[in-house]
Formats: sequence, C-alpha cells, structure tokens
Amino acid sequence: MLYDELELRVGMKLSEGMSDDQMLEFEAIVSKDTPRLSAWLRQHSPDFDSDPKFQALEERSPGVDALDLVADYAATKWLAINRPDYETSVRAVRTELALTTRSCADRILGTDSAG
Repeated sequence: MLYDELELRVGMKLSEGMSDDQMLEFEAIVSKDTPRLSAWLRQHSPDFDSDPKFQALEERSPGVDALDLVADYAATKWLAINRPDYETSVRAVRTELALTTRSCADRILGTDSAG
C-alpha cells in the first residue's frame, strides 16, 4: 500500500510542469510501446546496449525479459534528460510520506485510543 502511494505521489510530483507531449512520450516508454520506445532510443541513446548503466542493469536483473530491461533503461534515461531533479523529488516525496505515516501510525495500526 505504501509503495503504491509513493509511486502515485512521485508521479504527480514529476508530472508538474511537464507538457502533454512529454507525458505521452514517457507513458509510451513505461508501457513498452515498442515502436515508440525503439524510436526514442534511436534518437536519444542509439548505442544503449554498450552504455555501462544498461549493462549494470542487465547484470542486476538475470532472467528479466529483454523488453522490460530496455524499457526500464529508457525510462531512467528519459527522466535524466527531462527531469534531472528526479532523485531529489523522489527523496522529498519519500520523506513526506514517511512523516505522514509516522504521524498517523496509531490510526493506521488501529491502536488509536482517540478513535
């Protein structure tokens, strides 16, 4: 549940200020729209398979479907190009969610004596 909430909040934060075209482009990458994913890679990272970041991802993910690996790599590359503040945004949202969760822990766990 918390991971889903984190993912939702990060997505909302990152979409702030993005154009419709950017959002559609990123959606095509993460949804593994093969023609659009391939076109994006040809334009932005034609030799992605020799990129050390892709190779490290491949080494960390034995047995993972090749399309999944390529889409993960492309999504990370897209974020680096279009949202270089990605990691900072994720940390900020994670911290905010952790603080909210801690402040509501009793209510979440059902041990709140006030309710």
